[in-house]
Amino acid sequence: MQANPTVFTFEDEKRMFDLYVPDSLSAKKPLVMALHGYGDSASSFREFTKMDPIANKYGFAVCYPEASMGPDSLRSWNVGYSNYQVNDMGYLKALVGHLQEKYHFDKKSTFCTGMSNGADMTIQMALLDPDLFRAVAPNVGCLMNWLRDSIAIKGTVPIFMINGTKDDITLWDGDKDYPAIGPNGYMGTPQMLKTFVAMNACGNLPVMDTLANINVRDNSYVVTEKYLNCSGNNQVWLYKIVNGGHDWPGSSGNMDFFASEEIWNFFEQFIEK
Repeated sequence: MQANPTVFTFEDEKRMFDLYVPDSLSAKKPLVMALHGYGDSASSFREFTKMDPIANKYGFAVCYPEASMGPDSLRSWNVGYSNYQVNDMGYLKALVGHLQEKYHFDKKSTFCTGMSNGADMTIQMALLDPDLFRAVAPNVGCLMNWLRDSIAIKGTVPIFMINGTKDDITLWDGDKDYPAIGPNGYMGTPQMLKTFVAMNACGNLPVMDTLANINVRDNSYVVTEKYLNCSGNNQVWLYKIVNGGHDWPGSSGNMDFFASEEIWNFFEQFIEK
């Protein structure tokens, strides 16, 4: 079933989302929320990630929520540097609940991914409302220092991060002086990884690997770092795209793996058999 863009009213504001439900869902009826980046849209992100065919292949539904238009006339999620007055935390939680009730999606098999600003929102949701998603997969996202230091952090969930060392938007080494959110900015990817490893009480010995460089034309390669021995059977993964930029691997940038499929492979581990 391919649904047209749908209106969901939250706090008297009409918010749009796309929903894709394959003709055959797996028994657990899993749902993946996919959050677009700054200035993007639900329909564009849906086409860019090519996640619908992956949903068909494995039997899960995908919802592509759309962010509100900001003062700069660009759509963005409120993660501390844009759309400050918009209650995106409340909106996404309400939308997830609505979809679970209407379509009987499994609450224990609901996941979230996103790119850039959508990845930042994914991380924020995972930390401030850890019971909402079973696992998350932020792509080219970052962890704001204000969020890391927040007393509101309630817990963590399994997390799979994809970041490029040459990303000129989400800087690999972070940006302490990122002007939009004050002097503390956001931490670099290595520090973000250490933070999530500590939060999940993972063992100190990750499984390291280098993916086959099957496409030399993209001028990048992938080093994986997986912490598999974490509390609560959680896992923390990082796919480090050496020389990679601000991309969605398989759709743009690195072509050694398809991010949409690898993200689902990560999520699928946490569906109760």
